[in-house]
Amino acid sequence: MNQTKDQLDFWQAETIKCVKCGTCRSVCPIFEQLDHETVVARGKISLINAMLEGKQDFSPRMKEVLGLCLVCKRCTANCPGGVKIDEIVTRARTAFETKTLSIGKRAAFRLVRSHSFFNTLLRTGAKFQNLFFRRDKDKQGMYPRLPVGISRRRLLAPIASHSFIGQQPRRINGKMKVAFYAGCMINHIYHDIGEAVVKVLKAGQVDVIIPKRQVCCGTPLSTSGDRSSAAELAARNIEALTAVDVDAVVVACASCGLSLKKEFVELCSEYKPELVEKAKTLSEKVYDFSEFYLKYLTDLKLETPVNKKVTYHDPCHLVRGQGVSQEPREIVKSIPGVDFVEAKDADKCCGSGGSFSLIHYDLSTAINDEKIANLDQTGAEISITSCPACKMHINDGLARNNSGQQAKHVAELLAETLLK
Repeated sequence: MNQTKDQLDFWQAETIKCVKCGTCRSVCPIFEQLDHETVVARGKISLINAMLEGKQDFSPRMKEVLGLCLVCKRCTANCPGGVKIDEIVTRARTAFETKTLSIGKRAAFRLVRSHSFFNTLLRTGAKFQNLFFRRDKDKQGMYPRLPVGISRRRLLAPIASHSFIGQQPRRINGKMKVAFYAGCMINHIYHDIGEAVVKVLKAGQVDVIIPKRQVCCGTPLSTSGDRSSAAELAARNIEALTAVDVDAVVVACASCGLSLKKEFVELCSEYKPELVEKAKTLSEKVYDFSEFYLKYLTDLKLETPVNKKVTYHDPCHLVRGQGVSQEPREIVKSIPGVDFVEAKDADKCCGSGGSFSLIHYDLSTAINDEKIANLDQTGAEISITSCPACKMHINDGLARNNSGQQAKHVAELLAETLLK
């Protein structure tokens, strides 16, 4: 395990805090499904300690164990010893990057780093996606026609024909000026979320800039262990977002928001020290959409009643990563006609975990089935969330369980209430 002194100091300082109390067993969605000690936080820490002490070599089983983590931060949030378990896991993946990253992920990450080529590839993919995917009967998404690394049972949203960040909203000389960081899911798939965000901001007399040089936030890379490449993407985003003169940066994706607020500073501290101060300046301007709305736009008149029963799912990287939980609920409750019902375990992971749900589809669906059951128990017609990835995975679960619900982003529901 080739590590620098600082990295070894981190391992030792964090792992020694674990007293093996087992609290992590009661909150880990992976352990709940597999019921095996090695997959829970304290089991992973024991294995990592064994390697640090030279008692165990890296093995295929270790690779598997490190991969069985959603990085949902539930164990970290509930650990009485304050162990940064999610960071221990992601740093372990980094330490063994050459052994843990699959050929497919390496290829995908190279594409993401080559932003222009990545965009071209997705635009091309959008033109031919009907050859490889078929529409579901309710037209909520698409299913793979062939088992090409993705389960044929998985419902996916179609790729958009063009990039969202290529669109520039009409300037209105408003009371504030913000940059909208779209992120990959909104940029290439969920344009409806991006359009809803822009609609609400413009209704609140806010000028919106969508910087064209923004790229992937790097979360898929950093959580998989490729932190150096994630730092490259962070540097490009920092330059793109600090180059524009704005009052705030608005984000509508939980993982992207966590990256911009916290992880860019950490990545720059490790790999790009010359950008640390810029990263800190940027982080102070970043708001989740719901935070920004409640701070600056509550004077908006919500005219059109929704008249629906609505519940809410907390994205992991928003509720535990950013500490944002009540804000989206307040927005939903303020919408005319909404009958809000709280769901059981609303802050429990939906099983998405980014690429986790692609690699471990059966396990992620078992976790997701529990989430769908809890959402259905509310009797709600709409499940609201604040993360595009959660929206996709929940919609997959709703379709798989023949639920009559529909998943939407909080910005979409809010935009519906504004006068046309």
